[in-house]
Parts: sequence; C-alpha cells; structure tokens
Amino acid sequence: VLVEIIRHAVAQGQRVLASAPSNIAVDNLLEKLLNAGLKAVRMGHPARILDSLRHATLSALVTEHPDQKFITELDEQRERLIHERTRAIHSGGSIGWDERRQIQKEINALWQDARDMEYAIGRQILADADVVLVTHGGIAKPILKKPFDLLIMDEASQATEPLSWVPITQARKVVFAGDPLQLPPTIYSDEAKKQGLGYTLFERLQKMLPEEGQALLRIQYRMHETIMGFSSQQFYGGALEADASVRAHTV
Repeated sequence: VLVEIIRHAVAQGQRVLASAPSNIAVDNLLEKLLNAGLKAVRMGHPARILDSLRHATLSALVTEHPDQKFITELDEQRERLIHERTRAIHSGGSIGWDERRQIQKEINALWQDARDMEYAIGRQILADADVVLVTHGGIAKPILKKPFDLLIMDEASQATEPLSWVPITQARKVVFAGDPLQLPPTIYSDEAKKQGLGYTLFERLQKMLPEEGQALLRIQYRMHETIMGFSSQQFYGGALEADASVRAHTV
C-alpha cells in the first residue's frame, strides 16, 4: 500500500520522504521501492543497512559518482603533502614554523574542498531521487534543505511522539501507517511512560481525525483465516480478511 502511494505521488511530480523508527523497516520499504523501479536513495550509515541494499545508500552513490575522481585527486594531494611534511620533519631538514603553518593551511584547504564537493554531490543525488528513505532519527536537515511534498511514516505506532516530529518537520503532508494494537514504542523508563511518552502521535491523531481521514487495511497475508480469527474478533471487530493465498492452505 505504501509503495503504491509513493508511486502515485512520484507520478504526480512530488518529492517523497519515507521514514520509520527502525532500520529494518526502512530497508524493507527500500527493497520494495527498488523492485517497483523507483529511484530510491537510502540515507544512514551503511553498517546499519542490509548488505543487499547498500548499493542504494547515499554513501555508495556518492562513491560511484563520476565526479568522485576529483575528490580522490584532492585527497591524494592532501596525503602527499602530509607525507612530505612528515618526512621533512623526521629527516632533520630545515622547515620553519611559518612553512609548517602554510603546509597545514594547504592540507586543511584540500580536505575542505574534497568534503564540499562530496556534500554537493550528495545533495544533487538526493534532489534527483524519486524517494529518500531514512530512520526518524537519521535525518540530516542541512543536506535535505528543500522540504518534501509528502512524508510516508511506516511503523508510526512504534515511535514516540517527539521522535515522530523529526521527519514531519521536513514535509508538507504526512501519511501515517501503523497499528497501535501491535508493538508499542520501546521505552525503558517507566516514569517517562507514565508521563505520556508511551502514548504515540499515531494514537493521538487516531482519536482527533475524522473517519474519512483514516483507513483500516483489512486484508492480511501472513496466516490462515482460522488463526487470524481470534485477533480479528477480539481487536478489530471481525473486520479482518485473509488473502485468498492463505485461505487456500489448510492448518
């Protein structure tokens, strides 16, 4: 459902941000978006992202960019200067403080030029993407800069309200997807939970928004309808339906 919402938004020329509180939820959405043929870019540290999806990370795309060769040249120049300065000092050569300061100034300038170019490439990649994906707490506002037309928030019922507001500040319109009857936010402080941190923005909006602004996804695909029956009756007023593919199998 979320992929289809994103596909339609992109087709209308909208810039889309997709976010979730956990890395695995963001990765799951990224995989489906890539399979749908969308140009998706994943922000975040590559070590926290599935190996099979690292090619779609911002860092990987920056590394593979054609202009990366210029960044490499700047870094190599900087390394040569560092090596030459170290060799001159250790060989007992005459290198004064003024000369050392000048060399250090050149080293710093080369590092800054390389990072500025890296930053500019990253911003361009994000600007060209159909959809940018990130965890709620992993948004780098300076590199995003321009607000998104639409934010898709997955696992919206598993994020605390303060964390939920972080991605919301980056978009003009928000679609929440979640289920408050399943996993709640992970909160280690009982006092914080008592003070209201355990009550999510998703739940608060669920009570505030009119019914026409909400939709229950009724079809489930993970279990036989007999197994599903208890949850459907107990928590969802009997509204859930099992997909035909799981109804066809016996228990």
